[in-house]
Amino acid sequence: MGIISRKKVCRALACGIIVWSAYMIIKETFFLRQCGENTRLNKQTKLQRDVQHEGTFTTHQNPAVTLLVRMTSIKKYLERFYCIAMRSILFFWIQTPENSNMLIILDEETLQDHKFAKTLQEIDTGLNIKFYYEKLPPFLLPGATNITTAVIQRTGHHPAYMRQLYSSFFMDLYVERDVVAWIDTDTGFHTPVTTENIWNGRKLVVIGFGEYLNVFPHASHWDVATRQLIGLPMVNDFMTYFPVYMWKETIRNCRNLILKRFPGQTFDDIFFKVMNQNDSFISPVNVFLSYAWYFERNLYDWHLDVTCLKEFNERFTKQEHFIHPEHTVPVIHNSVHAVYYHSKTPLIVHGVCMAALNINSKWINMSTDLRNSCKEMFKYRENVDEMQMFVFDTANGYNHFNGWCSGEKRTDCQWLIKQQYQNIERDIANGIYSFDKAFQRLYKIEEFIEDLNITCSTFNTGAQLSNGYMFFLNGIVLLLLDLLLLPY
Repeated sequence: MGIISRKKVCRALACGIIVWSAYMIIKETFFLRQCGENTRLNKQTKLQRDVQHEGTFTTHQNPAVTLLVRMTSIKKYLERFYCIAMRSILFFWIQTPENSNMLIILDEETLQDHKFAKTLQEIDTGLNIKFYYEKLPPFLLPGATNITTAVIQRTGHHPAYMRQLYSSFFMDLYVERDVVAWIDTDTGFHTPVTTENIWNGRKLVVIGFGEYLNVFPHASHWDVATRQLIGLPMVNDFMTYFPVYMWKETIRNCRNLILKRFPGQTFDDIFFKVMNQNDSFISPVNVFLSYAWYFERNLYDWHLDVTCLKEFNERFTKQEHFIHPEHTVPVIHNSVHAVYYHSKTPLIVHGVCMAALNINSKWINMSTDLRNSCKEMFKYRENVDEMQMFVFDTANGYNHFNGWCSGEKRTDCQWLIKQQYQNIERDIANGIYSFDKAFQRLYKIEEFIEDLNITCSTFNTGAQLSNGYMFFLNGIVLLLLDLLLLPY
């Protein structure tokens, strides 16, 4: 009798899960219909954006861009920098003179940071790399207040992490050029960056996720910190794409606003107070771009994945802050958060092979090893992710399949991917990218980094875990079916 009861309970549980899943599908479908106003305008606005590019864009009219990363020579960050960021930069960053500058901000007092810089300067990366050595911030100096120690102990965050957050608010002081392309050491590029990915006319492209503000705990903490620092809510989650393109003056102007809001206090005092209150959950990217939305909106080209504008705009107290349909036009991602991106195919292999598949292959120079890798990749359908340009990470579910690319709108996203490959073919034909040179430089880099006791796996620019999510979901489905088929 007890066995029968357990089976009935399992059956009821399985039915409940299926009913709940059906309810969520119906709810999402109804929700999308209710918010269909965004969808109908997206394609029209997108086409207008392309016409604007065609009519007004020239390479020479925009300022040079500096690729920027803040790091230190802790082994974890060195491995990420060499095996993820630098590898993918060699293949996919836009290789034009005005975009060949890179700035790496390091710790002044760390001898290993100076050694890292010296080693990197000896390598031919095709980039003009400069280094800035930043002094230890006041709250980490010997004899700093007990509050600093307490925050570090309570949050478990490494002092280097807190230092990186603090440093972000002063990056404008170290950059010579007007525009920064801000990346992390685990930014993995997977498709070539074109001028259209950076600029729309004279405006810098911004990508945001609106739906995740109330989903992920980090985002709610970031929202609180943003409100404390600039007095207004976080507009979207902008920690969902890299590079983050910003005018360096935006950083300075945002910092000045924060100082104005807290008269008589130093920035150090303000920063640490907010960090202490939020367990060091501050997102400089979200602070800067939220500031830009409120005060410098006309300098940026906004692409915010917000499904229902009417509901989302309730977070703003003034209509002038509202997001409108023209701000919700989809654009592609050039990179993923590689540490949290799980794929069967390494990013570089996937990116180069997909480019070869989608453009005139005579422009692609590939080694024999890579050609064989491409052949192997295309043997199995599950190795190819045709929609990768609308995914940022797989671990946290940062993708656009419930917003920009949902339902019938998927064809719009596919159209954008096609446009991206057309632009890539144009740039390869013009000599902006050379995969052959990238391979030559890659091999030289890996000879150098052996001295640093760093070894990168073959073309591995991402977390090379099997795509276990599909296996997990398949297992759940089979389990539910087994439970439903249990005899009484």
